[in-house]
Amino acid sequence: MPVFTVSRDDARTATGNETPAVTTSMTFATVAEGANIIGAQFNNTMIGHVPLSDSPARPAHLQEVLNCYAEPAGATDLLTRVQAGDPIVVFDLGEGQGRTTHAEALAARLLGFIPRKPDIVAANHAIRTDDIGQSGHVGPRQSGDPASAHTDPGASSLAMPSAVVPPLVVPFPASREFASTMVDAARLRFTGVDHFPHERLPLNRGRVWFLQLPADEDEYKVADDFSHCLPELRRRLTAQGSALFVLTRPSQWRRIGGNDHTLYVQASTVVQVPTLRQVAQARVTGRLPSVDTGWWFDHTAVTERINSAGTAQAAAVADSIVTAELTPVELLPVLRFGSAPTKPASADGTGTDETESIRSRRLAMVLSAGDHWQNELLAWHCLPGRTAFERAFQLTAAAMTGLPAAHVYLGAVELTRQLDSKAASDDIARSAPGVIQMLHAIEGRQDDGDRIRFRRSGWEDAILEYFWADRPLARENFITWLPSAPLFQAKAAMETVTDAQRRAVARRVVRFALRWAHRQDRDIPLKTLAQAWRTDRPALWAELVSILDAVACADDTDEVELGEEIASVASHRGFVHQLLLNWSKTQQVGLRHVVLEICAGTFAERYTGKALVRLKYAGAHADEHTLSTLTRAIERLWQEPSARPVLIAEVASWCVNDATVRAGCVAFAHLAALRIPVAAGPDSTQTQTPDTPAPNTQPSDLWPPLEHDLTSRQPTGVPVEHRTPDMDSVTAQGSISASHGSGVLILEPDLDYVPDETILSRCWRVLLHTEKRFTGEQITLITSWLDAALSAPPQRPTILSILRKAVRGDTADDRHIRDGLRGAVRAWSGEAPECEALYQELTRGLDADLARPIESALTTADSSRHRAVPAQHDDTDALHATSTTPSTPPATTIALPPTASPPTAPTITAPMES
Repeated sequence: MPVFTVSRDDARTATGNETPAVTTSMTFATVAEGANIIGAQFNNTMIGHVPLSDSPARPAHLQEVLNCYAEPAGATDLLTRVQAGDPIVVFDLGEGQGRTTHAEALAARLLGFIPRKPDIVAANHAIRTDDIGQSGHVGPRQSGDPASAHTDPGASSLAMPSAVVPPLVVPFPASREFASTMVDAARLRFTGVDHFPHERLPLNRGRVWFLQLPADEDEYKVADDFSHCLPELRRRLTAQGSALFVLTRPSQWRRIGGNDHTLYVQASTVVQVPTLRQVAQARVTGRLPSVDTGWWFDHTAVTERINSAGTAQAAAVADSIVTAELTPVELLPVLRFGSAPTKPASADGTGTDETESIRSRRLAMVLSAGDHWQNELLAWHCLPGRTAFERAFQLTAAAMTGLPAAHVYLGAVELTRQLDSKAASDDIARSAPGVIQMLHAIEGRQDDGDRIRFRRSGWEDAILEYFWADRPLARENFITWLPSAPLFQAKAAMETVTDAQRRAVARRVVRFALRWAHRQDRDIPLKTLAQAWRTDRPALWAELVSILDAVACADDTDEVELGEEIASVASHRGFVHQLLLNWSKTQQVGLRHVVLEICAGTFAERYTGKALVRLKYAGAHADEHTLSTLTRAIERLWQEPSARPVLIAEVASWCVNDATVRAGCVAFAHLAALRIPVAAGPDSTQTQTPDTPAPNTQPSDLWPPLEHDLTSRQPTGVPVEHRTPDMDSVTAQGSISASHGSGVLILEPDLDYVPDETILSRCWRVLLHTEKRFTGEQITLITSWLDAALSAPPQRPTILSILRKAVRGDTADDRHIRDGLRGAVRAWSGEAPECEALYQELTRGLDADLARPIESALTTADSSRHRAVPAQHDDTDALHATSTTPSTPPATTIALPPTASPPTAPTITAPMES
């Protein structure tokens, strides 16, 4: 099947406030029979800009949000204003007021979605017994079920466990009122720096953008002048027929909105927040349109539960109602004597005894689930004859969900021994009842995979919560046992446990630990898990890092995108952000390593400013893992162009702080070593931007071999015995100035980043001051820049200027690093004419810097006789010659990227100046 491409290139470089130029191409795929077009794809490519990354919102998610939306007063007015030409809406709503829900519902309306009507009766609300999955939740239907044949089989609801969501009954509307202007929606990732790079707004037409601003912290805040980008954004959005929804908080918007913040549509002034009852009722009717919700929300116990909580808790009550309605009668809790709630009134005041009994059982399920089944568990624990081993088995089954029953039994034996130090494991195993009797005692059952399941929804979490509240003196022993729960080794004749099963148990343990830590505002037992698994159980430690990372980055509400596991704990995102900050400042290695791993991943892209704050503290230590992970994080951050100014500024601030100087030196050394990818050859038409690696080259491959001695880094012109194969290839191409060499990447400006010589020279200054003598790593980095000065002539003045500024001053330390620099350049230059010329140029500059204070003194002394000595000027006046040397940081060893074992680098001991 041939592919034909027709291109039209109207590209022009975008500068200033000009809308980025576009190259449009259209690709057709054809078939032989009649050459009918079976597919076409349009691609817009920005010229001069790297578009910000985005994550399209699933239509099924937006439809479900609209179905469950409690439309408040003012929502129609908000819709009208956007349609009338206001492309920017600021959702400046407080916590728990549903700003994301309001924004997504408005986007769905703009896209022409129509909410599902409550009078539509679902034909598939009857639930089979085998639909009840783990923990008693209603499981999603398989793709082969007729009931699941809707537009998007992955459809889910807003902030609701996917296991209890009925499939969509009505497909998306065939006609959309506003399809001519808005075609889709997406979440915009702007890397979390303190400004929004408006020049890099993607060029998609007819798109609704969601821009979630990160919450302010003590050491990170969105810039006060954030609103300065909005006028240009408005112009671009209008031209593209798109809209932007900014999700922020009232206090944050008052700070960053500027004096003209009232120019933009503010949801807080237009929309009236719905009541908690409206929120809960809309969630139920949106999922179960055929259910009579009147008796639910007229019941005193339900209304009290909703009105006494916030929006999240009201939504949780609604989710419990949906779960209860979908639970088969035989799995509803049996009402014990005295435990029946007040009899609810039926919708029409009538109802059979059987109907009222079932409703009472469903109501009891909702109220008990809201109380973490505390009354049910209390009754279970208080039964006469209840043994300690039965309690331990129930607790183990809740913690080790997913493992075979025999391994749960083994875990219960170990937990009993942990809680009672006098008991021996063999004695417990001999005297305790068997697995089947234990299953009956805890009201559980085994499935076909030999795993233990409970009949009630949320029963496992309730068991853990009950133990934690009921046995405060046993918590420490339980925390000690918890990390080993996934690790118990199978004994002879026991079922094999796979690594995947152990990791699944570890994830469950982490989720429980996270929920408890947030509620109690303490990092135990998360801290215990991190320290116990870091060294001996790297696979389980990776699961801990993975969950914390996913929660920290969970900035959308689509459960299908998040996954059921993460969606259940996504509301703890703010707590995890603070947890990472606290752990970055601790002296405990295991906790710092968690922070480094997370800040080297997706978190660095989503929240660049916050990641840098945490890296600053976590990287201020000298162990090998810390430094290697820190450099990996720095490399990843550099790949995002809009993050580069903040990254360089932050690294410079690390360098001048004694507490973080080591992190600063390591980070700067790696940034300074990054080189611009080399083009294929002098006649090559291949073009590469400074931030783009060479084809088939990973970012780590951009690092030059830094740990070589001087002879292995000689450029063209050195004696033959010191040449390397790559130098011969450069010589064959012609002179160095004509060769396609590579420059220093951090000296290459782009539309987001302009190098600051003063900042870079300060970093160099601190780096050179870190040792009493120049080390091989420092010398190699110096010579790497000298090579770049020859192979990239436009960078030559900047490189020499920065090195001169770095060694200015009149203290003994200044003289030491200046002489060390001069000696390193002398040793590098050898007999190559080009290198000798560069050495002479740098030496003249250093001499001129030394002469400037003397000339100034002579000029002052002779001013009375009008004999001013003409001052010499150069291109480095940005930094005064008599700068004061900062306090010398403690001596450290800078570990640059590892390579093969290097030869011993020469040590240059510079003589003191006379």
